[in-house]
Amino acid sequence: MSDENISEPINESPLNDELLKPEVVLQSEGTVSRAKFSPKRTFILSSIILVIAIGSFALYKSKPTEDKFELWVKKEAAEKRKKSGNLIQKGVSIATQIQILATYRYSDRLLFVTVQAEVNGEKLHFIGIANSWFLLP
Repeated sequence: MSDENISEPINESPLNDELLKPEVVLQSEGTVSRAKFSPKRTFILSSIILVIAIGSFALYKSKPTEDKFELWVKKEAAEKRKKSGNLIQKGVSIATQIQILATYRYSDRLLFVTVQAEVNGEKLHFIGIANSWFLLP
């Protein structure tokens, strides 16, 4: 074998030369059309993907913990007791806090946390995301 044979193209048709260029796309009928790749579009798509990745990482790192849920329940119950002037309402708030802390089930998800608790036969659902807790309806 000589070096001259290796460097020669197998088929010298202009169609094969067009296919070697990265911006060429074959259509279903066998015709060749050029795809439009602009640096601006690529930059925008890359920026969107980067923002989504950074946001997901931030949500993942700021998931509330089980200890933070217990503190949040105690804080919410203390605020309700402070606002209520009635001794019976204060007792109900304490009982609700005890029932939530005794029956809750903590479920860790990828970007958020869910908690289910039972109070007086009623199921309560909480969601924790970005170091915040919310009671779901």
